[in-house]
Amino acid sequence: MVRLAEVYCPEGTAPEDKETDCFWALSNAFSPSTFSDANGYFQFDNVEARDWVVIIGDMMTIYTFVSRGEQEKPIIWTTSPGQVLDIGQHEVSYP
Repeated sequence: MVRLAEVYCPEGTAPEDKETDCFWALSNAFSPSTFSDANGYFQFDNVEARDWVVIIGDMMTIYTFVSRGEQEKPIIWTTSPGQVLDIGQHEVSYP
């Protein structure tokens, strides 16, 4: 399962500070979710314009983020109204 978790930032947070100053929240009932195909590709349609992190797995048991760097901080993506956001290809280590 692939989920989107909403990102919340303090007012006035600069874009370059989002990965350190913001936090994310996932609702098991309401956060967007989808499944990947056999090759790991996935697509979300008609998501709200805001900041998101991508979570792979089951939040109740085993999960990981699409992340970067040695600290493995989740990558924050910003969606815009009426626009397609291609996050590219990422390798994720999942138990």
